[in-house]
Amino acid sequence: MITKADPALSSSFERINAVGTAVLGRQDLSLQPAELTQFQQGRVFVAASCCDPDSGTALGVASDPLLPLSGTFGAFVLGEHRDAQGNGLSRFDSNLLATNPNVIARKAGAFATLNPDFPVHPDIGLVAGGWFGRDGNRPLIIDPDSGMILEEVDDTILFMVGFPSTIAALQSTGFTTFAGASNRSVEFQGNTILTAGGFARSNVAEVDPSVTFTPGVSISFNVDFATGQVSGGHLYLLTNFDSSGPFSQEQGFSVLFDGQVALSAGNPVIAVNVIDGVFGKNTPVNVAGSEIDIFFGGAGEGTDSGLVAFGAASIQTLGPDPIVYASTFSVGRFFLAEQRLTAAEALQLSPPGEVRLGMAAFSRLANGSPTALPIGAEGLLLGRAADASVLSDPFVLGANPLYVRGVDGSPVATNTRRRDFLSQPYEFLLRRDSAIENTSLFETNVRPTGGPDYSAQGFSVSWGAWAASSPGSGAKIHNDRTNNANGVVIDRDVFFASIRPTPQGQMPISGVFSYGGSLGGGDLAVIGSGGGSISGANGASFTDFGVNFEVDFTTGSISNGLLTASYVEPFDALVTDWNVGFGGFVNGAVADLAVNSIALTVDGVAAGGPSTLFPFDSSVSGIFTGPAAQRFGGGFSITAEGTLASGTFESIEGLFVIDRLSGASQ
Repeated sequence: MITKADPALSSSFERINAVGTAVLGRQDLSLQPAELTQFQQGRVFVAASCCDPDSGTALGVASDPLLPLSGTFGAFVLGEHRDAQGNGLSRFDSNLLATNPNVIARKAGAFATLNPDFPVHPDIGLVAGGWFGRDGNRPLIIDPDSGMILEEVDDTILFMVGFPSTIAALQSTGFTTFAGASNRSVEFQGNTILTAGGFARSNVAEVDPSVTFTPGVSISFNVDFATGQVSGGHLYLLTNFDSSGPFSQEQGFSVLFDGQVALSAGNPVIAVNVIDGVFGKNTPVNVAGSEIDIFFGGAGEGTDSGLVAFGAASIQTLGPDPIVYASTFSVGRFFLAEQRLTAAEALQLSPPGEVRLGMAAFSRLANGSPTALPIGAEGLLLGRAADASVLSDPFVLGANPLYVRGVDGSPVATNTRRRDFLSQPYEFLLRRDSAIENTSLFETNVRPTGGPDYSAQGFSVSWGAWAASSPGSGAKIHNDRTNNANGVVIDRDVFFASIRPTPQGQMPISGVFSYGGSLGGGDLAVIGSGGGSISGANGASFTDFGVNFEVDFTTGSISNGLLTASYVEPFDALVTDWNVGFGGFVNGAVADLAVNSIALTVDGVAAGGPSTLFPFDSSVSGIFTGPAAQRFGGGFSITAEGTLASGTFESIEGLFVIDRLSGASQ
């Protein structure tokens, strides 16, 4: 249902009279025979309205938007079925796409505006458009038999119309990934199939109040057509750019979803479940009030257009004055089919109804010398993860780089707020491969000594470690999505964890809090190691370790970050001490951090600092977890270059868990 009738007005005609359009009540607005014939041709629509708290999505059958019909009020009509309460039907309802809808939608006044820049996909007839109401010139919801106006829609209605696939056409597709973004397309087999976009509108001040072509939408998700399971969904809707920090960053809605393929008259529809989301740095998305609808178009392999998903989204934030965004989109199967991820692993990384993130930390060094690793995977990965609490179930991590790159491909700055950070296809898949499980470091429900147990509330941190089985053998970063056999071996220790993040609706949105702990104080848990050619240590355990930082949830800034670590070289008993400064900002439940200082001493003598060869090899990041973000699970991989002897390097890497400290101000 796109909007609700105003109960303050006793009849539909009074509602129309109230806005000065009584003349519409004297016209025949009922469904005409020619229009009914158009419904029977098989077109469907997805629509989203904007921009008030009653906004939502709808789907149903449609006439041809490119064929004006004489003798009727509008250029074309949209037909929707509703239940007795006036709500849209369940996506699993067999009458969802019946060709005799019990309500129709028309545009009062001018014809719909169609997007001339939108690529019409062959075989699908996909068209993007919208009804853009102004004063008395607004879309109407009408009884198709009597022509009675049931609702006058105060919102704009954005829609896509096209021919849907049948499930028979998709049965051989198996497991596949859809991924694409507006303003970024790929010509494949003669057709643009990666374009995502359509019309969009928002009540956000930074967006032009008139309707515009979608300025930035990115969507990705998996579908297993054998089971109908939809997993790993991520929708990003760009509203503007935030230039308040050190560089301009995307500002918009980041929404996670999954779902199930439902069938209506043989047409596959995704019944989408919105799981969680955030606007900007830390404004939570109203999960219950946000909707996404998706159809499939095309016939899969062997057709001109390939397989395309087209849909509509209505997303809003929590609060009395929500930010509302509506968008239509289309997206094709990713043109380089994902060959690394299996259907079973996709569900491990994105279990139904749950968000689970994870991290992996490892050294850039091997035997004290730098080694080649994929750009963006130089020591710390953060992304969607399998559950690390089951030792018999191999851990898998799907991740994209923590930082953005410049036009020349070089690192620019850490940024997890970009649209593709949690999107597929992942740039890296981390698997155990030939590494050995270090069972002594395997632990479930990790928490600082004496810290509260949040596992009963669904929050826990589980971690473990892999060790190389022999030189040249170990865990592998699979960075070739077309060939699962390819990848880069990490022939040293890898520390990994899975974490259920705090949902956005439970994250603090104001107040200043301190997080911290130390190994000596007993209020921190840590696994990791240090060593290199500066100290002579090799995989040394920490004798002391500490982390502290401050978060202002009102502004989202993270400041005064300090990580300290100490270990002893076993032969000469040399004590190595690290002091690492960092800061950043909150990105939902993720801490987007950057290292800003490194100081390394060996037996009290300054011996190393930031690596001039690898400036982005030093990373700290983490995930807020627990009720109201009471806990933080972090990861780090820091590389220092020797100052006393050229060509020497040292590193520390690992994971930690700390709690919010008492006495923090709000």
